Amino acid sequence: MSAAGRARRGAREVFFGWWIVLGGIGIQILTSGLMNQAYGAYVVTLQAQFGWSKTAFSIAYALQQVESGLLGPVQGWMLDRFGPRLVMRIGIMLLGGGFMLFSQINSLPMFYVAFLIMAVGMSMAGFVSLTTTLINWFERKRGTALGIMQTGGAVGGLLVPVVAWSLTTYGWRATAFGSGVAVITLGLPLVQLMRHRPEDYGLLPDGVKPAHLGEWPPPGGESIISTSAIDRIDFTVREAVRTGAFWFLSIGHGLALFIVGA
Repeated sequence: MSAAGRARRGAREVFFGWWIVLGGIGIQILTSGLMNQAYGAYVVTLQAQFGWSKTAFSIAYALQQVESGLLGPVQGWMLDRFGPRLVMRIGIMLLGGGFMLFSQINSLPMFYVAFLIMAVGMSMAGFVSLTTTLINWFERKRGTALGIMQTGGAVGGLLVPVVAWSLTTYGWRATAFGSGVAVITLGLPLVQLMRHRPEDYGLLPDGVKPAHLGEWPPPGGESIISTSAIDRIDFTVREAVRTGAFWFLSIGHGLALFIVGA
């Protein structure tokens, strides 16, 4: 059965958007548990082996924050142009490959290169891509969907003791390489659940039933259902940057991230 067929069948059973939420939880668990929250465990191990200072590791974290800010606009364009699956596939491969490269490092510059690749991969496969996708699939239930999806980041913390145990038992190189394998083998199937917009599959946000309930395709042979029944205000990039709300939200969110990151 085609992807569109599976999505339409899901509309008659469980709204397909909730499967996307489930996939997002899994991806958040992987990215948060194996990289973000496990970073401290790697720092202790690498300090013991290479003698690098805490400042050196702080630089790597700072590079991740800079990368996230610079990648954001490009990633947003890619998501609009190519959809989440392609962007997130690339992200998963970069994150997994970055872990594998990380397992082979022998110098600080090589560590920075591997960490930057991992950071780019995590950005492309992580929060921004997932949030953008869910915003397309939910309107009235958007807050609920986003809140449920973000629980994956918290649940990912349960992987940290596993990573710490593996570091002690098998060493950091084997643990990093195994993390890369896990990211790719588990992440790629989860990415397959991602879909760009519900309208592409004859669905409406939140699983709202179309006027031609029970008929497929609807009279007239339309393959995409209009969302005129749902109020929506869209802006182009040029229109958005001319609004005060855009800058208030951007500056406020940026300051919040600055404080949290510090």
